[in-house]
Amino acid sequence: MYKFVDDTKFLKESKSFCSKIISELVETLKDDYSINTKFCKIGSGAKNLITQNGSGDIDFDYNIEILHCKDGNYKPKEIKEKIKKTFNKVLNKNGLQDCKDSTSSLTVKNIKLDYKNKPYFSIDLGIIIEWDDGTVSRLIHKKTGNTNYDNWEWNTATRSLEKIKNKIKKLKKDGCWEILRQTYLDKKNLYLKRNDFNHPSYICYIEAVNEVYNKNINGFYD
Repeated sequence: MYKFVDDTKFLKESKSFCSKIISELVETLKDDYSINTKFCKIGSGAKNLITQNGSGDIDFDYNIEILHCKDGNYKPKEIKEKIKKTFNKVLNKNGLQDCKDSTSSLTVKNIKLDYKNKPYFSIDLGIIIEWDDGTVSRLIHKKTGNTNYDNWEWNTATRSLEKIKNKIKKLKKDGCWEILRQTYLDKKNLYLKRNDFNHPSYICYIEAVNEVYNKNINGFYD
């Protein structure tokens, strides 16, 4: 079962390491492919939302957002392959193993700082894009077991990141932050029990925000 992690010193240094790695990814994508991106911590990366499943890896969740591709090619398969190749280049340079290509993210496991008795941690990196109409889509790799039949697509995650941010601000202002934290944790554990790995922290967080906002601010559920 997931629980929140409260070792602030460890979290600070681990997050700093993760941010350094992904900053290098952003710069290398720009240099190698003329792909402009930015990254941000999401879900568990927000204050007091870092989780750990039992004694397993602590997950640090990030999104890398595609801002502009100089060649104008936004095909999801080619975007993911370029990012995966570049990510592995950066990881190997820093003495880390290659990332794993999951349905909705690129994952790096078994990262450990030079501490005794401190847990391993992982990076889950989602790839998103915000279109001209404000729609935000997440890059999804639908696997079939045979890459010749796999499908890559931009899947709409939310109509607007700004709307989600505004809802979070409203929830904090109205004293609903603890309710949001618990709802987020409950959702992560619900999908864990179901062996549902198609709901990364990013999606759990959006679901929790919308649910708590609708119940406590709007007074109804979607």
